[in-house]
Amino acid sequence: FVLISSLARPQDVCIFDSYGIDATKEVLKLLKERLKDSNGKNCRVKIILGTPGVIKERAGLSKVVYSFVMFPELFGLDKRKNFYGVRIFPLPEKTAKEFFKTTKLPRKKIAVPVSRENLQIAKLYVKGRYFKIITFKKDPLEVKKELQKYDYIYIFPDRKLLKLTNLLKLIGWAKENKKILLTGLPDIAKFGVNFVYGVDLKLLAYKLASIAENEPEEKILPCPAKVQKWVH
Repeated sequence: FVLISSLARPQDVCIFDSYGIDATKEVLKLLKERLKDSNGKNCRVKIILGTPGVIKERAGLSKVVYSFVMFPELFGLDKRKNFYGVRIFPLPEKTAKEFFKTTKLPRKKIAVPVSRENLQIAKLYVKGRYFKIITFKKDPLEVKKELQKYDYIYIFPDRKLLKLTNLLKLIGWAKENKKILLTGLPDIAKFGVNFVYGVDLKLLAYKLASIAENEPEEKILPCPAKVQKWVH
């Protein structure tokens, strides 16, 4: 835990990084730069980075501000008292709108391969007129005949799809068949995805600090994102 004091008012804030990955370390650093050190002993506000720490937390009278939780609604965080979050990836519909705005490509349907076991999760997040969810059992190339009908493919954070062998199979096939891959996950940009609209860590830290200082109207705020890659 790192104790810090808000610039806006004299309240104690504790930050907890429950992942310890490069991205959370960067956000922790940015938060410490924005919020000065304090000798306070009470955590009136807790900023928690990562799913493990968020799930274990029981807010009580404290306000909990969190991010780096992939699917907060699945854990009921949108209904928990005193919990306020910032999404760690932009919702698919927002990514699609940004994709068409940036690339100026024709607004056609986007295929979304999803494993059967994660179909219900995908339905919660993949909404809007742009998408067609296509389910597979073990391997996304099981449905390549269906995917062949679409020019664009969105990579959803489905654990089975993101398994390295499956991801590389899909990306390799897409390249061979001149499909355009888009995602809201910056971590997979290096594998050859064409369009990445992902979290802006500086803006994320700013949002988290702002929520710590003020009461937000929304329980879960949109991911502050930017276009990080576009290669046609």
